[in-house]
Amino acid sequence: MTTECNFRVLKFTAEDLEAFRYKRDLRGVTNQQFVDGVVSSRLEDFTQKVLALGFQKEIGSNHAARLPISDESLITLKDASFATGLPQTLILGMLLRQEYSDAPAPEVKEKPRKTTKKAVKKPSRRRSPAPSKAAPEAKEKPRKAVKKAVKKSARRSTKGGAK
Repeated sequence: MTTECNFRVLKFTAEDLEAFRYKRDLRGVTNQQFVDGVVSSRLEDFTQKVLALGFQKEIGSNHAARLPISDESLITLKDASFATGLPQTLILGMLLRQEYSDAPAPEVKEKPRKTTKKAVKKPSRRRSPAPSKAAPEAKEKPRKAVKKAVKKSARRSTKGGAK
């Protein structure tokens, strides 16, 4: 028996809660032991019966289908939904799965996917923005060095153009 305890909140009618307590007390166990015993003894059989009813994990992609239904069938489904607490669409889906699960399923061929060339990104012609003063990688030259560089470029431009 594990000592770890998890909790799930379930809603019971007053009668169901009283029956739960009676059975638990009759066995002389705790709530957790009672629940664990019920799960271990009944879950496998329950799962098989539910699968036989048409409940199943849906594999693959789902496609919505708008199906016509008569007023009479709709009223019958509403009554079944009220009696079981299950949604009408779930009940209808289970009934339909039971009906067509006996027949062999047709093979579904997947459509070939369109292959497209991946767009190659061309380099941008824009100049990259000047680094901001706050950026750590942007090192500013000291003012004297900048002034010196400006003077040199001014001398070069006057030497070449004064012929």
